Parts: sequence; C-alpha cells; structure tokens
Amino acid sequence: MNMPASQDFRHIAEKHDASRADRLFRAAISAFCALTRPSRRDIIQLEELCLQLYDSVSEDSLRYVSAVLSESSFAPPALVRRLASERIEIAAPLLLKSKALADVDLVALVGRKGASHARVIIQRKDLTPPTAVLIEKALLSHQRLANPNIAEAARNSLRAMMQPVDAASGQKPSAHPAYEKLRATALTGSVPFFETALAEALEIEGGQAHSIVASTDKRDLSRVLKALRLVPEQAFLLVAATYPAGFGHAQAIQTFVARYEAISPEEAAATLRLYQADAVFAGVSRRMAGNGNTDAVQSQRAHQVA
Repeated sequence: MNMPASQDFRHIAEKHDASRADRLFRAAISAFCALTRPSRRDIIQLEELCLQLYDSVSEDSLRYVSAVLSESSFAPPALVRRLASERIEIAAPLLLKSKALADVDLVALVGRKGASHARVIIQRKDLTPPTAVLIEKALLSHQRLANPNIAEAARNSLRAMMQPVDAASGQKPSAHPAYEKLRATALTGSVPFFETALAEALEIEGGQAHSIVASTDKRDLSRVLKALRLVPEQAFLLVAATYPAGFGHAQAIQTFVARYEAISPEEAAATLRLYQADAVFAGVSRRMAGNGNTDAVQSQRAHQVA
C-alpha cells in the first residue's frame, strides 16, 4: 500500500491539522479498499495508521470510513470495533453488515451501548440463533424498563456474560504464562536461551527474537513484553538481565519504567502482530521456495513490502 509512514501520521496528529488528517484518513481507507486481496501486513499497517489518526478526524470522516469498511471482507478488526462503539449515526453500517464483528463483539456492543445498537444489530442477516436471542432479550428488557438504573443493571449483566473470568472478578489479567520460562532463561545469563524462549512465547522466528533482543534501544523488546501483559517490574528484570550495561544508575531505571508504562496496549499489540505476520510470511516463503516457486516468493514479498 502506498500510504504515508506512521511517523508522518504522528506528526499530523501532533499538529492537530484536522483537515489534512481527514484527507489522509480517507485516502488510506480508499487505497486499502482498492486492493483486491490485501496482505496481512496491509491490514495491520492500515489499522495502526488509522488508529493513530482517529482522534484527529471529523465525524464526517468517521461516517464515511464506517460505510466503506462495512463492505470490506478484510477490514481491520480493531478499527472496526472502535468505529462500532461510536454513536449509532457512525456505527450503523458496520453493525448491520461488517464481517469483522464476531458474535461476541456484537453482544458486548449491546451491553455497552444499549438499545440504539441493539435495534440495528438485530437486523443482521448472519446472526446465529443464540446471539439473536440474547440481543432480542436485551432489547425487550430495555423497552420494558423505564427506570434507567434497572436498564443499566441489565446491560451490566449482559457485559458480565461476555467478560473473561479475571475481568468479571475485578482482578487484573494475569501475566503471560510464558513469563516464568522467560525469567528462568534470562537469569541464566545465556542470551540465546532467552531468545529461544522469547520466540516461543511470541510465536515468531528465532532470528526475529534475536533482532529484538540485540537492538540497542530495546523499544521493540519493551513493546512485545507489554503485549505479553508483563508489569514494569517483570519487564525490567528481563531487559536488565539481557542488557545489564544499560542500567548502571537509578535514572536509567526510572526512564525505562516511565517509557514502559507509556506504551499503550494498542501499540504493543500492533508491534507483536507485525512480527508474527513476518514470521508467517517467512514460513510460507520457505515452503514455496522448497517447492521451487522462487518467482512466486519474490512476487509475494514485493506485495508484502509495498
């Protein structure tokens, strides 16, 4: 996709240039929808860039993008979910038709947004019977209950049905189960052992894990550790064990913790998805090359990088 780099989008957002942000937001979506079969990298790139611009664009642009993406079979899921959580004037096309919204997304939306979203979602032609029953009950309850407090309680009950156990109990999600192995390998002092454990935890290539760990700025290492839901203390232990020379004084530790806490879940997840997408592509490329399809490999790589 011939879209501006993410740094350009950050620069635009920082300048609050709304009209330019609108043009680029629409142009990125239009360029994506013009692709016959966008690659996984195309989808991830569009999602990352549009979410960076999201807060700087007008409602008119959000309505336009919602309508366009409602027709796309490859719409980025996180972008669709955010648009679907907007007011019904923006969300309606996606609620009615988008294939990027799974049943669990639709039920959760009804729990959060109430009758306005339920009235549109219930018109979807692809609702499974159990989901349709849940949404019909929520809609009927809202119509019968005039007391706002009771209606809110009904929505809370619906939300609780869709939440994982940790969220429903009020506890923070636990760290990734691979943390203990990452910790054990990091404390051996053997960087290759740690890189192997990291590759397994992230489901990426060993060479990718080496690149992440060997980088001097450690930004991607911090992001992927944040994607594993590690708290700052856990992340610091792993980074310091593999790069002890970088933390010779208290200020360096404070800086690391501040930067780690500033990483948003969306940024962390986007970084991990890019590495995983590259790992998938590398595996496909090896299989194709093994079958003698070198021309196809080169063509696919060119499309992936575009």
